[in-house]
Amino acid sequence: MSTEYDYIASKIKSLKDDYASLRDKQDYYVFSVLCVKANFYKDPSLIFYEEDFDDIVVDGKSDGGIDILLSDPTNDRSDFVIGQSKFHETISYKEVSEAIKKMADSYKDLRAGHYEFFNKQVVSRFIPLNASTEANKESKIHFVFYTNAPKDKIQKKTIEKKILKEFIDYEEIDSDKIEVSILFAADILNEIKEAESTKKIVEYGKILIDNKNNYLLYGDDAVIVNVSAFSIKKLYAEHSISLLTRNLRYHIKGKNEKRVDDGISKTIKKVQKIFG
Repeated sequence: MSTEYDYIASKIKSLKDDYASLRDKQDYYVFSVLCVKANFYKDPSLIFYEEDFDDIVVDGKSDGGIDILLSDPTNDRSDFVIGQSKFHETISYKEVSEAIKKMADSYKDLRAGHYEFFNKQVVSRFIPLNASTEANKESKIHFVFYTNAPKDKIQKKTIEKKILKEFIDYEEIDSDKIEVSILFAADILNEIKEAESTKKIVEYGKILIDNKNNYLLYGDDAVIVNVSAFSIKKLYAEHSISLLTRNLRYHIKGKNEKRVDDGISKTIKKVQKIFG
């Protein structure tokens, strides 16, 4: 297995650890969640809620080769994103090309109202998203294909052009409104790292304290404890983001200890008084 494959597999495991709803899901399902999260939710202001996973990931029997359906949160057009993911160690040009063509054919069938070919989850998700796209003349249809297999010698541009040709004679929608993206292992790895470097907080993590009863409590909003430096180091290594940019202070020993601790105490009480 490649280093990229192992890295993505480790991120899938992390998602399963972090989200209870994913722990009984197959890796290919969690891979879809990972790709959507890294690709479309880089902005710290955009949150990919756990309750949205089952709405956006529609992978299942009679899905027409469609694993992902969402409205792109990254632009004002709210483009209609139709995606498929393949959690494979290797993949061929033919497999990629046929997978994207199947998505395109399924889109045409769904748009034509041939809902009998698809499961209820795909249909119920497609109808409102498609209606929203039709209402916005600026919206585009974005076909996305994800795989954790290496690109090797596969020519992405050739496949993209081939799929776009499928819409040249399609009267229902202008071919200029069609976009195709293909992301291989290296591309997804870059998306993940870019997303992690963009965020300024860790959504979920564990920090060890020395003793459960060794703390100073200030009302319901603040607490001072002794934490394990190793725990912080582990989070820093895992998330590769600026954990130490929020004015982290070390413990001060000696004659200045009480003065600093008293200063922290006064600050907390002052903030609580101001904000209630």
